[in-house]
Amino acid sequence: MRKTIAKAVTWRLIGTAEIFAISFWTTGHIATAGHTAGIAAIASFLTYVVHELAWNGSFSRDRVAECGETVALRIIGLSTQITDRVTQARRRWHRNAAATWGTRHCRQ
Repeated sequence: MRKTIAKAVTWRLIGTAEIFAISFWTTGHIATAGHTAGIAAIASFLTYVVHELAWNGSFSRDRVAECGETVALRIIGLSTQITDRVTQARRRWHRNAAATWGTRHCRQ
């Protein structure tokens, strides 16, 4: 695993420099080139590690199923939290709108 990570890091340093140079050449902005290179570096590093692990046979059906179940449960939990927060925000907005409408129109 350490060798896989070391290979990924050194390869990404080369790739990140290349992406930075191309992005800077095409956009002319250092910040844009840096952001592009940073995002690509993180995504490529993770993809490379997963690819190496897959080729080394680190993924069994049971392990993939277990990880998939965990990820699915986290996504469901996150979507439930988001839904609850949106619902609460809508209720607050409707209460505030009703209170504002009532005071504005009752004073006349």
